[in-house]
Amino acid sequence: VRGWSSGSPGFVFWAALQRNGGLQVTHGEDMIRAVMGGSFSDVGDRKTQAVRAYVFAHRYSKDRESTKDRLTWHTGVLLEWCHGLFTTVVELAWWNGLGGYGGKSNWVRDKDEGPALFRAIPAGLKAPWRSEKCEIRCTDHPARSIKEFEEYLHEYSGDRAGARFLAPQIVQSADVVLSHRRTPDVMRYLLNYAAADKSYHEELRNCQTFAADFFAFLTGRKGTEPYHAIIRMFYKPRIDTFLYDPADS
Repeated sequence: VRGWSSGSPGFVFWAALQRNGGLQVTHGEDMIRAVMGGSFSDVGDRKTQAVRAYVFAHRYSKDRESTKDRLTWHTGVLLEWCHGLFTTVVELAWWNGLGGYGGKSNWVRDKDEGPALFRAIPAGLKAPWRSEKCEIRCTDHPARSIKEFEEYLHEYSGDRAGARFLAPQIVQSADVVLSHRRTPDVMRYLLNYAAADKSYHEELRNCQTFAADFFAFLTGRKGTEPYHAIIRMFYKPRIDTFLYDPADS
């Protein structure tokens, strides 16, 4: 299996922000075709460039935290674009973990109200999740800057009803220094990375190892490591996999 549909290989999807505030979800190779054809989003275009990257980390807000919960940190990469109209959250997680969970993303305000994101997700992505396999999710966020994104994190933080995050923080930040950093370039890098290894593993291949790899690749920052010390013990960088198309995947 190379993708959610035979004609669009790649376990990466992008929820692209539209001018009306809605999201349009495209997956696999169709993401690049849509950008190049002008049907991906009516905000920005194929010449849009990523200009800065941030690694964020948080625990999940729960009624009662277990010992494991206190050790579980989710990390992702936030991208700022040259147009300054929105940002994009990029994260690695369980395969079908969003489509199989009613589209309840932490990055949309209507998460608990029958999210519009779920209605935008193609039917092929709505299936039971697989915790031993991974997907990469890209979600455009209306925050136009890291300041506005931090405000969003703190708005939904705490141990109260409706909270989503605990102890959110920005861990690293740097300019994107890749020569090729337009939207379709970023898509190609992510498709290559996802195809090189489709597995998910709590210690070896997870959101933290991806965030470290992606941030280091985008920014050229040497010595970048996963957020938590336990994950750092097992970490082996896979930065080169962003560059190469695994033809036999």
